[in-house]
Amino acid sequence: MFFRSSMRRNPNTGKLSGYYRLMESYRDRSGEVRKKTLLSTGFLDDLSGDELHLIQARLTEKAMGIEETFFSAFDSEKVRNYIDRFYYQMVSDKKIDPAAYKKIEENKLVDVDKIKKQGCSRSWS
Repeated sequence: MFFRSSMRRNPNTGKLSGYYRLMESYRDRSGEVRKKTLLSTGFLDDLSGDELHLIQARLTEKAMGIEETFFSAFDSEKVRNYIDRFYYQMVSDKKIDPAAYKKIEENKLVDVDKIKKQGCSRSWS
């Protein structure tokens, strides 16, 4: 996920400022890269560039089923509020399906017990 911005006149302030959309890139059936809007977040004048980057990174993690990381403990309350609001809006609008990400990730997992039982036929000496 990433933010895309366009400059618009903010009706609340009357000033030109960034209007943000949360986007996702994907490949279509023919392999072409496409982008789709997941959420129109609007004017986010109270956020810095670093905060916007942090929000998009945490939303990507959260959509993939990664709830908390070591670094997320250092996120400000303001950033956490935006993350929760945007995430639950995307889920309620059915723009993202957290269960689908979990299925993809489960297929990538290695079954350590199975490896131990089968053993390794190759010697690494």
